[in-house]
Amino acid sequence: MAKELGDIITGETAIRYAMDRYFAPETDIDSLAGELTFVIYNGFTQNDMVREVLIAKDIEPVKDKHKNLMMLEDVLVEKQKIKGAAELSLFDIKEKAVYVNNSIDRFREVRHKLTIGAFKEAVRTKGLNIKFKEKNCCEDYLMSQRYESLARDFVNNSIINELKERFSDFKDVMRNILISPLYIPVESWYLPEIFDNLAKDKIYSDSLTKRAADIKNELYLGIAEERFPGKDISRLAELFDSSDLVQKQLKAMTLKDLAKEDKEIEHKMKQGLNKIIRVKDDFLNYQIIPIDNHHILNLGYAYGGQARNILHYILFSFDPEETVRFIYTGKAGNLNPKGKVQDLILSPFTISEHYLNHPQNIIKDRKHKFKNLFHSDWKQDMNDPFGIKEFYGGVMGVRATVSEKRANMKKGYEILKCDAVEMELYLIMGSIMQGVHNFLDIRTGNILWSSDIINNSVNRDLSYKNIGRQGAYLAVDMAREAFRREFS
Repeated sequence: MAKELGDIITGETAIRYAMDRYFAPETDIDSLAGELTFVIYNGFTQNDMVREVLIAKDIEPVKDKHKNLMMLEDVLVEKQKIKGAAELSLFDIKEKAVYVNNSIDRFREVRHKLTIGAFKEAVRTKGLNIKFKEKNCCEDYLMSQRYESLARDFVNNSIINELKERFSDFKDVMRNILISPLYIPVESWYLPEIFDNLAKDKIYSDSLTKRAADIKNELYLGIAEERFPGKDISRLAELFDSSDLVQKQLKAMTLKDLAKEDKEIEHKMKQGLNKIIRVKDDFLNYQIIPIDNHHILNLGYAYGGQARNILHYILFSFDPEETVRFIYTGKAGNLNPKGKVQDLILSPFTISEHYLNHPQNIIKDRKHKFKNLFHSDWKQDMNDPFGIKEFYGGVMGVRATVSEKRANMKKGYEILKCDAVEMELYLIMGSIMQGVHNFLDIRTGNILWSSDIINNSVNRDLSYKNIGRQGAYLAVDMAREAFRREFS
């Protein structure tokens, strides 16, 4: 087992991760090392952080957080906003200082401290002369209040105002909640249909056919490398030709590629995607996705604590006995040595690794168990012949990404029967299944795709190629079909 379950993130990987996190790739860190100061603010929201840095520079902050950010542009060389208002790193080359928000709530505090520890180790390893200053400016309960306030404002202002402008009843959209740590590639649902419609037009059919033939070779080779290494591509072509999933990808990739060159195709593609409502918000991006005569509210990248608060305020907006359909999709690290990159994990429970060293009876009590409707009601949606496997074990909720240990991973797989490591599911699913919302009929499902696999101490992530991603697309398609089946 030790051979299959290596350390997820090695010390050197953690160091590179920390350096990349706080500096742009082109930053000449060595030239800054002589006088660079690293200031850590504990417990600040994004707006708090900006205000403190402005005050430190003798600039009077205003109520409007957008104007505060604009004022910083005059004095900051580089500004990095992390989605979700969880962190903000500000780099000022004039003062040679990096201002970093350490944590937003107690659930993420450990991970942030370990990340900063990795950064300090990187500084020591590289021999850089960097000074560290820590400012503890906020207690835990104040952090939670600020974070909950952001979530409440987001629900009561951002989402509801947008929905009221477009729909007569915002609950028609809010009833269908889908959260993803990835901004879901909904283009895979709509672009194939647009491709088919354009292919019927003689003006576009030849160019679409020729470009699809070129992309087909690249796509098939990429899939073969990810899913079937060492096998003859000619023997796999028939399988790929018969897969609806692969053919959807081929059509979507062809259309997006041609749209870069042909303005008319680009125009028609955008027309077809206009049915998807996209809203960019400083706190969180979201989409409203039409499925037949219904809609899905898709929240973008959401940290566990962030999603927990948002869901809390959304769910309390419903009347007793109403039905809310909630699906969580995302990517995970696969603990099961039988699994491959892109495989699916449909978990019926999640557990925080915080309890791994407790007695077994305590660990069992601390499991968040829930009915995953993909096990029963929606299992028939997994009908692609492509070869993606499903695993039905639990998920370990990881709070410290830079400190995952082989021993804990082994215990999680062998003793707790967990098939995956995933960062947000513990808080998100736990928040809606703990009895607070018993007045609602909440139908839940979660489906994760494996973006990496723990194998010989290598974090093997192939998703960056953006060629295959079959697991991600299949998870999204399954979510759509699950909602469609619910309303049929």
